[in-house]
Amino acid sequence: MINSFDKLFLIDNSIISERLLQFVSLLADPKANLLLWSFISLFFLWRKGISAFKSNPLHLFLLTNCIMLICGVIKIAAGRARPYLLAEQISGFHYFSVDNGYLSFPSSHAAIALAFSIFLKRKYGFHSAIYLFPLLIGSARILLNVHFASDVIAGFVIGFFAEIIVNQTLLKIKKLRGPKTS
Repeated sequence: MINSFDKLFLIDNSIISERLLQFVSLLADPKANLLLWSFISLFFLWRKGISAFKSNPLHLFLLTNCIMLICGVIKIAAGRARPYLLAEQISGFHYFSVDNGYLSFPSSHAAIALAFSIFLKRKYGFHSAIYLFPLLIGSARILLNVHFASDVIAGFVIGFFAEIIVNQTLLKIKKLRGPKTS
């Protein structure tokens, strides 16, 4: 069953190029980000050793893993049907399903997009306009009919808290290691 909030966002995306939406969506793809930050983090660990815990690639690698773990568990447990299945009269929740058609809730793309935006704003002082990135990703996911609006909002919540958890964890590790002595 679809709630009235999600019905507001069911839009025909024929106006917007599907390829453009897919490209935008790819910018926050969890698997692509995991692969990218895994290689960069391994490189930093190889070059810097344990001091790589101060590195930003490791932060983004841990952040991506944290989000994928949290979203993955919730997606399988909830088993929410994706919007494109509405055409086949399929909706609602199909608990503990691993079929991709039932992994709508929450949006891991939205979670990664918001978490990375928070990271960039906090770490590098990016302009607040960086928060348009997750809105763009979330909108693309809705327009591609792979997520409901509530899936995207849940993803934003997960991304927000995942960034706080990973950041605080890395700060505690850095504090435990103490000041660097020469």
